[in-house]
Amino acid sequence: MVYLSLFGILLTIVLFVIACFKGIPVTVSSVVLIFVIWLFSALCPGGPSFVEMVGIFGGGVGNIMEKYLLLFMVSALFGSIINTTGIASALGRGYESLVARAPQGARKLLAAALVPVLNALFIYSGISVYVVVFAVVAVARDLFKRMDIPWYMYSMSTIGSATFAAISLPGSPSVVNLAPIPYTGTTTAPAPVFSAIITAECIILGVLYMQFTLKRAERRGEGFLPSGAEIDKQVFAAGEEQEPVRLIYALPLILLPIVLMNAFSVPVVQALLITNLVLLIAYRKRLPLPRMRQTVITGLEAGIRPAMTLGLMSGFAAVLTTAPGFEPVMDMLFALPLPGYLKIVVMLGVVSFLIGNFNAAVPSCMEILGPATLLTSGLSMEMIHRMITISSLFCISPHNSGLCNSISVAKLTHRNTYLHYFMIGPGLGLILVVSACILIRLGIVY
Repeated sequence: MVYLSLFGILLTIVLFVIACFKGIPVTVSSVVLIFVIWLFSALCPGGPSFVEMVGIFGGGVGNIMEKYLLLFMVSALFGSIINTTGIASALGRGYESLVARAPQGARKLLAAALVPVLNALFIYSGISVYVVVFAVVAVARDLFKRMDIPWYMYSMSTIGSATFAAISLPGSPSVVNLAPIPYTGTTTAPAPVFSAIITAECIILGVLYMQFTLKRAERRGEGFLPSGAEIDKQVFAAGEEQEPVRLIYALPLILLPIVLMNAFSVPVVQALLITNLVLLIAYRKRLPLPRMRQTVITGLEAGIRPAMTLGLMSGFAAVLTTAPGFEPVMDMLFALPLPGYLKIVVMLGVVSFLIGNFNAAVPSCMEILGPATLLTSGLSMEMIHRMITISSLFCISPHNSGLCNSISVAKLTHRNTYLHYFMIGPGLGLILVVSACILIRLGIVY
């Protein structure tokens, strides 16, 4: 009977993917589909009752909200402030002026790279991957439209938000880079040489994929439309006409969270709170009281929805991973005759892809793997940390909460973007795992 529950899990994942491609929000589908999992699980001996299932779901939601709600809210406030003050626009204009100096044939590639560059900068500055889109999309829309770049190229944002800035750049405050620390006891900058190689590989492969996609779009005669039709209708409030922000002063301020977290060991939420306060004081002349109040309200509210999305996905993951049919999956993965570090990657990769959420998969898998697997992996905890973060790329499934959030805000669809998300996520992840194994064999584990 346990395989009936397993069938229910597989059916649920298929329905979840279909719902995503049909444009149904994950905040709705995740809640509806937990009942599908429960119905099949309830038919198994020892399956959860309805009340138990509700408790499991609520516990998963509550756990994530407790850990990340405040982080998402201060991250979204950070994005709101840099958007309202004009810092984000100044970054875009400065970048565009650099693009104009490049050879004609390279301009579109460099312009398309704006999105991953800004995403990487903001991710490394402390903005959560779930809210960075709010600070970038308006700037990118205008540039892409002027240069007639297909709007679906916005999906290249994943190069900046989910690859090197999140998984391998030393000192990154991303949620992905913070997730292994409770299990490995490491810092945010483990194995610097190994990390530098992985970072370079992410950047090189990301640029090559962008170039390939742009060349293909040119051969097909594709431009900003039709994929940009919906975002073209979006009106972004320009605010008051003010003197442009001077980047020489703005850049140190938006990088302040990195300094606070790494030089002074300030926790990420406090670092962002301090940075937000400094920004509000530094740009108080650009933000008269009514506008400042609206900026703060808009920013804090913007963080609630992605936090709730992640919470609901975590609740869905909790129901799925406690279903009787999930145990055979975990047993099979745990029994694979692989070195400990590869077993960690495979288990985290498969589970995070199934549930569409890396941060929800980490506690489920690490509790099963336990300290014994980590200690017998043959690698230092610093290397285990990096192998865990690399495995996060496999979580980019169609029902991934961060992906769905970005697609929604950018007014795109799964149909015109998911191939690119897959290639930059699981596709690149597979290449990085192979590279990591080669580096380990070569003894580059520091």
